[in-house]
Amino acid sequence: MDELSAKRLATVLFESVEAPGGSGFPHISGYYIHRLIGSGGGGDVYEGAVVSTARPVAIKLLRPQYATNAKNALRELDRLTSVRSNVVPHVLDYGWYQDRIYIVTEFIDGVNPREYCHTRNLKETVRVLIRIADAVSVLHTRGMLHRDIKPSNIIMTADGEPVLLDLGIASFLSEIESEDNGHVQGTRRYMSPEQAAGINKESSTSWDVYALGVLSLELLTDHRVDPQGSDVDEQLNQLPRGVQAIIRKSIAPSTADRYETAQQLRDDLSSWLNKEPTIAGKTRLWSRFMSFFATRPMVTASVIGLLIILSSVIASLVLVTWQGTKAFRFESIRNANGESILTLFSLNGKVLHQWRMNVGNRVRPNNRLIKIHDQDIAVIGLGAPDYNSGYEGLMVYETGKWDAPVWVAEQTVTPEMAHVTRFEKPPHRFHYMNHFYFDIFPEYAGDEVLSIHRHNPSSLCAVQIHSLGGELLSEYYHDGWLESAAWLPEQRQVVLVGQNSDGTWEDRGAGELPAGKYPIVIFAITPELGSVRNTVRYPGLGVGIAPDWYQCLAPPDGYVPFADDMGGPYHSVNLSPKPREAEQGHVYWRLGLAGRAENDKGQLGLEIDADGELIRAWVSDTWNKPDTQNIPPEAYELIDLPQRSTPRKYIPLQPPGFDS
Repeated sequence: MDELSAKRLATVLFESVEAPGGSGFPHISGYYIHRLIGSGGGGDVYEGAVVSTARPVAIKLLRPQYATNAKNALRELDRLTSVRSNVVPHVLDYGWYQDRIYIVTEFIDGVNPREYCHTRNLKETVRVLIRIADAVSVLHTRGMLHRDIKPSNIIMTADGEPVLLDLGIASFLSEIESEDNGHVQGTRRYMSPEQAAGINKESSTSWDVYALGVLSLELLTDHRVDPQGSDVDEQLNQLPRGVQAIIRKSIAPSTADRYETAQQLRDDLSSWLNKEPTIAGKTRLWSRFMSFFATRPMVTASVIGLLIILSSVIASLVLVTWQGTKAFRFESIRNANGESILTLFSLNGKVLHQWRMNVGNRVRPNNRLIKIHDQDIAVIGLGAPDYNSGYEGLMVYETGKWDAPVWVAEQTVTPEMAHVTRFEKPPHRFHYMNHFYFDIFPEYAGDEVLSIHRHNPSSLCAVQIHSLGGELLSEYYHDGWLESAAWLPEQRQVVLVGQNSDGTWEDRGAGELPAGKYPIVIFAITPELGSVRNTVRYPGLGVGIAPDWYQCLAPPDGYVPFADDMGGPYHSVNLSPKPREAEQGHVYWRLGLAGRAENDKGQLGLEIDADGELIRAWVSDTWNKPDTQNIPPEAYELIDLPQRSTPRKYIPLQPPGFDS
């Protein structure tokens, strides 16, 4: 146990004869202060712990000047305590220390984005910026501005998720607009011109967009830049033109030329990654076009002016038509009637097509627009039939042709797995569960799409790998519900997580369980090109192919708190966000009830190496923000799947309608 952990524990076990807090630190009642984390214009930030529970917390002691308007400050803090979001630390407490206000929040462990992105390439850094812009957008949807976005006010967690710190000057838009002009808060280098001038009557979400633009430039160039300085063009020229255009639009001096919201910035960064058109790219092209004609000699001004007018009219008509037909982004919602609706929008926000299902929450967020062989395609997954067409599953459409998909992933039951379906009525329809994009086979340019399909809620899954052109490249079956997959590029392995349905824990000698009755498993396979209709072999089933490794999470009653009555929790597995761990094939496996009413039970996280060995485990209060406090090693382990007490007789059967 390190010294800091020992201090936290001691505050719980023993009553200290000294005032809580180290030498030279503030003595705030109820808290033990361990160390100074940092200081800024707003105040000092300390790491501490609650005396009664040793819960780690962060304590910010504001500068005395912030106490001059105590009534507004305390009203703001009352609002902040009600904010529940994964993108900001939860405000736990606040009060007075001498003549200064203190704020207590949950302690977030991690590194700032500058350190986090230092060893990452450009595309990886852009993905980090997309997540940060997402987090800022969450604040904006709550009517809040941060007003001091900078690297030191952002923490990247172990899962690579950003958390926005220092909400001490963050305010609701209506409150900022009521502030007197000339009142300036924030860090100058990250302030938009109007924020730096204290024009609070014109406050808008574009203030935070400007700061995000400066942050983006710093992280992508690994260089601190004054956005209004002389070297900004030199730094921007190091970046691809598309990224240059996005940053220039973010840090535009005029709000009219800037993105209005963090969501618009996030969408443009995502579009650039996917090689799709961006708002900034169009704006930049038009600016160069106008600049070119503005420098022509005056003798031709009248002729060129006429041509410009004519060209502008034609171009505007063409642009409006193109923006109204060009597929741009997907959005899925669940309406009040319980329907799931997937909508495809054009560049100008026009609805191009909708898929509607009468089963709620069956649209995954992995839908994507892709260009292949100079053809724009839409890859989508529906877990229930579309009202209009009746199609469901993993489907690929040619954009603009929505009558029927180009291809649909289909599965049939193998003879080896027919015993699983013996009690089911035909037809034996599989239902789409999820899909992912992995570069598995180098023989095919770009990514392939791996999809997971289930036969019924507790049994038989099909895992397929298709080329984007629809060719089935590899296929595997598993007796049990699978839900998520990760690709290990160095090991050339796919890791899959879910449950095994060849008997419950009771069939394997365990006692009766209120939930989580099926063994929860994780395993790895090495996909082979052309290998189809294969069954993953596990203990008890003597046919099919052997996985690289196949592990079961134990003990069974250990994950009951993270499961439901249907037999298992929600699963998510991802490659480790840490580059060195990712190269070694480490994955993060999380289990819980994400998105369900019971998710206050918490979630379980596991780090597993490329050989299927458990490295560490942790629990968290929310799905997206794991705690750094690990579970004792003896609490969970990965074991071989126990044999059934009474071995099941294997009888291969022909499924109804199966043609050998």
